[in-house]
Amino acid sequence: MLPSRRIANMFGAIAYSVLLTSYAMVAGIVLIWLLNGGVISSTQVAQNSSPADDALIAESSGSIAAIIVEIFAYIITAFVALTVLFVAITLPYWLGKSGSYLLKRGIWLCQWSVTALTLLIGKIIAVGLAGVPLMLIVMQDISTITVLISVSIMLGASLVLFLLQHYLAKMTGLEAEEIW
Repeated sequence: MLPSRRIANMFGAIAYSVLLTSYAMVAGIVLIWLLNGGVISSTQVAQNSSPADDALIAESSGSIAAIIVEIFAYIITAFVALTVLFVAITLPYWLGKSGSYLLKRGIWLCQWSVTALTLLIGKIIAVGLAGVPLMLIVMQDISTITVLISVSIMLGASLVLFLLQHYLAKMTGLEAEEIW
């Protein structure tokens, strides 16, 4: 059976993962909004294939080189699949550890003592910070309300996971140093 510390921190690690995904979505939405608003100018890069590329494609069909390239492609695909699997398994752990470290460091820089309550307040502030740019964008353009709703659901999920983590930590008597 898993110790209570691991169970509580599992919820924190998942919450940090959802929160980071929400931050990435907000950054992408803000970037798209800025591009559409004309604040950032985008440049188009023409993707023309050269005659040498066309000749290489025509030459490689049906030869030994094509078989070697196909085998090489399968090897690369297997490597990428294993890498993605490894990252999917280890990423929540490392996000939880690094997110907790950064949050505790931020609390310490504000000259507060790191307690379970200050950790929870910091996590609530981190969740709230992601919603501010979205609210400003929706005030400008109401057609983006669906984006606001979807990101708000993710932020709400991370908030619920953080609250569940702190509830479990309080019920099991974990110290602030043990909470991610």
